[in-house]
Amino acid sequence: MIFLYKQVLHKTLEALGDVPRAQRSIRLPVVFSREEINSVLDHVRGAPKLVVKLLYGSGMRLLEALRLRIHDIDFEN
Repeated sequence: MIFLYKQVLHKTLEALGDVPRAQRSIRLPVVFSREEINSVLDHVRGAPKLVVKLLYGSGMRLLEALRLRIHDIDFEN
């Protein structure tokens, strides 16, 4: 909001005073090794294994994978 008013609308917001900016997170994403992925896949069976493989291979979100129907998947590819 502060950026919008200062940079785009060229207006000041005196009522807010001097509001500090949010700090950027310095966390790095966790990436599994191939061995770790294979270990996870070895412990999953049945339909959940298909969902886990879809999540890993496609980058889908969990609910996207769970809402898939049979005709949404091209099994030949």
